[in-house]
Amino acid sequence: MPDQIADASNPTAPTSGNLPQPTLPLTEQLMYSTVRLFNLTGNTLNWGTGFLFNLFNTPSSQVPVIVTNRHVVESMGDRCTFTLTGRLTDGGPDLANHVPIQVDQFRQFWIPHPEVDVAIIPVAAFLTGLQKQGRMPYFISLDPSLIPTEDELKNLLPVEQVLTVGFPGILWDDTHNLPVFHRGFTASAPYI
Repeated sequence: MPDQIADASNPTAPTSGNLPQPTLPLTEQLMYSTVRLFNLTGNTLNWGTGFLFNLFNTPSSQVPVIVTNRHVVESMGDRCTFTLTGRLTDGGPDLANHVPIQVDQFRQFWIPHPEVDVAIIPVAAFLTGLQKQGRMPYFISLDPSLIPTEDELKNLLPVEQVLTVGFPGILWDDTHNLPVFHRGFTASAPYI
C-alpha cells in the first residue's frame, strides 16, 4: 500500500542535497532523479515522467518539487502515485526495495505554469513524513545549476545529440524502478 502523507505545512524538507551522497556522473543523477507518475482508474492507466528538482537551492534550504508537464498532472485526476528507490543502511540505493507515495486529492497539490505545459508538485511534506517514519528513500534532486545559460544555448548547433530519460509508456525497468535512456538529436535549434 503506498504511503499517504498529508502534512503540506513545511515547504522545505530533507533533500538529496543534505543527505550523504557519493559524487555521481550526471547520467546516474538523472537515473535517480527521474520518477514515474501514474494513476490506474478502472482499466485506464495514466502515466508520465517527472524530475525531482530543488527550487531556491541554497546551502541551508531547498524546496523539493517534481517538475513535469501540465498535461501529465491534468490526466491524473484526484490520485497520483510516484515511487522512489529504497535506501540501504550505508546510504546507497536499494534497487530491490521501493517507496511508493500515493497522493490523494492530487488536484490540490500540483501548481501549473500559467502559460506553458509545465507543472510542479511540491514534495517536501511527503519526504518529511518518510523521514519521521525512518524510511528515507534514495533520490537525487536536480538544481538550477544544470539549466543552460543564454550564452551556453547560443553556442549550440542546430543539430545536437541529446540524451532523453524517462518512463515512456510501458517501457521502464519495473523490477528496479528505473527509467530508460535514449539517444537522439535536437529537432530544432536549441538557441531558438
